[in-house]
Amino acid sequence: LKYLSETTVETEIASVLLLAAPFWGSNGWDIREYHLGKAIGQLEQFDIAFFHCHDDEVVPHAHLDEYLNLLHHTKGHLFETGGHYFKNRIEKTISQILQPENINVLLN
Repeated sequence: LKYLSETTVETEIASVLLLAAPFWGSNGWDIREYHLGKAIGQLEQFDIAFFHCHDDEVVPHAHLDEYLNLLHHTKGHLFETGGHYFKNRIEKTISQILQPENINVLLN
């Protein structure tokens, strides 16, 4: 996300899908060089969806809430179980990702 917020992207990006993404900021993992900068408005041009599990033991599910509060145009999907690696639910997660509302497929 940081790269997309700070760079002009020449290639068309259909969607940005993030699984168990840590929030880099004062309410998440506070490492300054990873914080999203002032150009976060640049991210509004992308369809972004976050996928997270409530029982993630590596990246707490509160990180998902931080992203959804900061980036209002994004979608968030929180699963009850699966942990950090979406154990026993990767097929269901992939099925959810492939739903039309989560990904724009460009057909020429």
